[in-house]
Amino acid sequence: MGSRATKLSGDEVGTLVDAFNDMLAEIDRRTGELEASNARLGREIEERSRAEQEILRLNAELEKRVSERTSQLETANRELEAFSYSVSHDLRAPLRSIDGFGQALVEDFPEHLPEAARGYLDRIRTATSRMGQLIEGLLNLARVSRRPLERRPVDLSQIARQVVSDLQQREPQRTLEVSLWDGMGAEGDPQLLQVVLENLIGNAWKFTAKTAKPRVEIGALKDRGRTTFFVRDNGAGFDMTYADKLFGAFQRLHAVSDYAGTGIGLATVQRIVHRHGGRIWAEAEIGKGAVFYFTLAFDGEPAASVPRVAERADG
Repeated sequence: MGSRATKLSGDEVGTLVDAFNDMLAEIDRRTGELEASNARLGREIEERSRAEQEILRLNAELEKRVSERTSQLETANRELEAFSYSVSHDLRAPLRSIDGFGQALVEDFPEHLPEAARGYLDRIRTATSRMGQLIEGLLNLARVSRRPLERRPVDLSQIARQVVSDLQQREPQRTLEVSLWDGMGAEGDPQLLQVVLENLIGNAWKFTAKTAKPRVEIGALKDRGRTTFFVRDNGAGFDMTYADKLFGAFQRLHAVSDYAGTGIGLATVQRIVHRHGGRIWAEAEIGKGAVFYFTLAFDGEPAASVPRVAERADG
């Protein structure tokens, strides 16, 4: 601190001494504040240094965990490929044999087989056929996870139109009204997105089979720059209580006797959508239909502002 001057008189010199002493006091105050500020700054620098060291440690730990998880994922993928190979070669052959011998019995011994035996053989062949479909579904699910993901512009309207056309050719007797938005653009893997639409439109087609005036709508909505695609139908619908089971493999909300299927299609769809950085969900009501929504992380120019093209599939 600065030394104070001694005031010896009350004249102008004394006034100057008072001013000088006040200035020294102010300097001492400011010096104290500066020292306190420097001390706080030193503590902040020390704390920031400790925080930076902690961040570096956490980053190193995260990189180690990512490396370990990547290694685990690669191992799991190799195991999945081995499993797929085993399923494809080791399970299909016995099924083909069972089905083939069942058919041979029916064809080679038509007069020696009792009616009950024919019924049993038909049930055996039906079961092997369904098992084959389940195996094929599992293989498709595995392929979706393994194959490299392309990223390029995709015209979902064109894909949807082709899917509808294929369904019409397979079931020309069906009368179904199809409302399809034109200009639905997206960015992603064309083959995988086709699988998405084949499953969603195929489900809408299937679950409107018992509806008096079946209708399917395929479109897109835009909200704050985000595009949500949807497939809507007025078919059987389902109970939303069980909506969490929709996208699990082998999960079914309808009996096979009512609507055929393996229960793997929606699991495949969800995996593809997730690989595109999007999400999928559904809304439905029993007897009033269902609508499936999905988003993609890389979506193109949406169709919300593009005129809708209504098509009628009259078989």
